[in-house]
Amino acid sequence: APKKYWDLYPQTTFKPNPLRTPPIGSPSYHFQPGWELRNGSYSGVPPLTENTLPIPDPTAVKLIHGYYASVSYMDAQLGRLINALKATGKSNNTIIILWGDHGYHLGDHGIWCKHTNYEQATRSPLIIVNPLDINIRLGSHSASPTELLDIYATLADMAGLTKPNNLDSSTLLPLLHHPESNTKLYAVSQFTRYYDNNGTEKGREIMGYAWRTSRYRYIEWIDTHFRNGGSLTPTAKILATELYDYQTDPLETKNLASDPNYKKILTSMQQLANSYKQSVSSSKPQ
Repeated sequence: APKKYWDLYPQTTFKPNPLRTPPIGSPSYHFQPGWELRNGSYSGVPPLTENTLPIPDPTAVKLIHGYYASVSYMDAQLGRLINALKATGKSNNTIIILWGDHGYHLGDHGIWCKHTNYEQATRSPLIIVNPLDINIRLGSHSASPTELLDIYATLADMAGLTKPNNLDSSTLLPLLHHPESNTKLYAVSQFTRYYDNNGTEKGREIMGYAWRTSRYRYIEWIDTHFRNGGSLTPTAKILATELYDYQTDPLETKNLASDPNYKKILTSMQQLANSYKQSVSSSKPQ
């Protein structure tokens, strides 16, 4: 970001994230030390080695400062776009959708950047403006799960376009009209990891799938043999599971999958996951 945006924030505003350890009981391979940040391309950031140390506090503060400055710089560019729409008289008939493809860890759990199935990496901006729809309450917001896939169906409905029958996308129009409702039961994300299976298969690719409801996140690490043409099925081998409750533990400090107090919740989330896997498996061409 240009210096102008850096100077918006006194550096004393920022502190390193106090939570610098992975969730208790989470599989070790879900942790990542900031691969993109520590690949040697960034000056002042210690690269990854076999004995990688955590990012020093002064460097962490500078990185967080830079992130805020970059977001403010992006805000300014969006303002220029909106001002141009107003100047040309097109602001009253232009749908605007602003989104990001992922969130960003800033040292929480000791993680930097993206590439996880945790909240920070899978929660991203999604802002929708449609001046032609009088049923949308300006400035409203919703806690309902959504997916980036839903942008397609939402735009199609707003523009009055016919949607294809095989569209894997849910319109968010009902949610825009009634923000207090839960249009979607859950949102799905996924990201790969590698594990060595006790040293027998070093570098084996596995896939982590996360199902996020309005309160819980359930993660399955699935041995899908992707490199050998495998796919997601209800019978795929599950190597590990994670469960988080954002009402009681918003910072994801502990994996609750083995907590007996959450047995019923775990079962219900597994049922959601199995239903999803079944729909994915049945929709694939034979």
